[in-house]
Amino acid sequence: KRLGLIDSEKAVKMCREVAEKYNFSVNPVAKVGSLPVGVKQKVEILKALLRGAKILILDEPTNGLDIPSKEVFRKLLAAFTDETQTVIISTHQVRDLESLIDSVIIINDKEILLNNSLEEIGQKLFFGIVKPEEQVLYKSQTPFGLLGVRKNHQEEESNVSLEQLFNAAILQPEEIKRIINQ
Repeated sequence: KRLGLIDSEKAVKMCREVAEKYNFSVNPVAKVGSLPVGVKQKVEILKALLRGAKILILDEPTNGLDIPSKEVFRKLLAAFTDETQTVIISTHQVRDLESLIDSVIIINDKEILLNNSLEEIGQKLFFGIVKPEEQVLYKSQTPFGLLGVRKNHQEEESNVSLEQLFNAAILQPEEIKRIINQ
């Protein structure tokens, strides 16, 4: 059985051109059983993006991809989607996608803990180096110091860390909701 990007030579040619342009080595007419997991994942990503769907749901799209392929995935997603599309990505690999998203939904045990834009989250929460005595929602020791999430008291600028946000939301869901909804 062929992977069946789309049943046309034009689609196969387009897939090959995109794969070559973005150094995303795949063979769109290869036999499914002969491909390693990572290559199957690449083909599925190309199939999804080249269809140009208005709503695109990707479940763990970077699983099975090596580091260079994850970078290419981000480039492909940026190149083949636009403001007219909704892309929903379910992932545990949040660092792979931080530069691509504008809104975050955190769901835990069938409950929506958070559903906000990164801009809103950044206005309400601070992510960065914190002091040990500071009251925080979440903290973790790193070689660079104590990283934490706390209420953004003075409109401090910080980059939202999705990993830290997720941990804070799971550990202190009510406090996160209270701060975000103020």
